[in-house]
Amino acid sequence: MTLNRFTCALAVAAACAVAVPATASAAPAPAPAPVDPITAMVCQEAGAYPGGAPAILQEIDSIGEIEHQVLTAIEPHVPGLTAAITAAARPSLEHIVSILQSCR
Repeated sequence: MTLNRFTCALAVAAACAVAVPATASAAPAPAPAPVDPITAMVCQEAGAYPGGAPAILQEIDSIGEIEHQVLTAIEPHVPGLTAAITAAARPSLEHIVSILQSCR
């Protein structure tokens, strides 16, 4: 991702956050839940992927299964490797998954 693309995503998110005044005859619509610019950008990019965020989540699950098989095979030769990789990767992976799950 380039800085220009990131800046553009931030600008789009900021523009979408500007309130549009309701007309006198229209009932005010409920305010949408605030979305941070990073989530908006990730969801936009995920939408360009065939199948969108659900397909990406499926790929993450598939990769996780393969990773588990590889680590299970290596663990006897490198004790503690699985625990170290899991501890290092879990917070980031959980954050990525939560963002993708929030995409609509």
